[in-house]
Amino acid sequence: MLKTDSKNPDIAWSQGQFPTGWGAEMRGDKKLVQPFSREFLNDLSSCIKSAKARDLTTETITREDFSTPAIDATMQGLLRELRRGSGLIISRGIDATAYTPEDMEIIYMGLGLHLGNAVSQSSFGDILGHVAVRDKNSSRGYTSDRQLDLHTDSAEIICLMCVRKSLSGGESVFASSLKIRDVIARERPDLLQVLEAGYPYHRRGEEHPESEPITPYKIPVFSEKNGVISCRYVREIIEVAYRDLGRDLAGLEQEALDYFDEVANRPEIAFDFQLEPGDIAWMNNYQILHARRSFVNPDDLAHGRLLYRLWLQDFPSRPMAKEMLVYQNPQGRQGIDPQKNRPAGLAKYSTKNH
Repeated sequence: MLKTDSKNPDIAWSQGQFPTGWGAEMRGDKKLVQPFSREFLNDLSSCIKSAKARDLTTETITREDFSTPAIDATMQGLLRELRRGSGLIISRGIDATAYTPEDMEIIYMGLGLHLGNAVSQSSFGDILGHVAVRDKNSSRGYTSDRQLDLHTDSAEIICLMCVRKSLSGGESVFASSLKIRDVIARERPDLLQVLEAGYPYHRRGEEHPESEPITPYKIPVFSEKNGVISCRYVREIIEVAYRDLGRDLAGLEQEALDYFDEVANRPEIAFDFQLEPGDIAWMNNYQILHARRSFVNPDDLAHGRLLYRLWLQDFPSRPMAKEMLVYQNPQGRQGIDPQKNRPAGLAKYSTKNH
């Protein structure tokens, strides 16, 4: 885990707020896409030049290496919106053609550390994930070109930087879990109770050696702690857990998941957005669900779609029920702790065809 000494106690977590117009209307929301200022971009250029002159890498970079008044103020504003506001901001303005992919990695990490510590995203121990097609036998959807359904990940702040687009497709999809919960509470309060009770989750072979392969407790889809509502949802690994437990997912348990999906994908709740090279999407993971449309790459995957991903654990951490964490890592870290000689989730842990 890459660590930053920065803490942000002055920006306390509170119940987020979604704009009155969500869904397709969000594309025109002036707070959604926020261009970096010229001063910020000039400082960024100076910081990356300094980092390269000192041979810094994504493993050795720190928050202080990307700290100027303009950068600090911008990142504090982002964090405030993630903790207290809509939970989603797309930053724009970095010229991806002006930097090498390696430069972009360092820039991305330097900025991300303003928001928290970077945690491992798989049993491989990858801190900075490459969202690109590389292994069609993996159950981890970010290494495939298939459509990914709306879901959450395993840390409280999720960030995606677009480096290259695909030939076609690959739009990101975003939805507010708070809006979804409000609709279900109004239309089907009986199913909200089922979702709050939760489901077992499969750990896809990436659990700690002393932990069970399937959570011995239920993960609530919605839960509340200290007045903050959180959402955890990955339907595919719920279905794999039921399959490997030899249990049928049926009755109200299945109906609740079906209803969640139907509400989440309504046009007034979910919207598509094509990230352009240099764009960064910053998400409050337990407030915003994300997905991806399928896409077509060029024959040469070296020029195919590429996004960088960070999972960040903020300080102080978001107040959440402990059952929200699928992976009970021994040190209390979010994400998925590295496990020696244990591969990331394989195809047998997926219900999807690759």
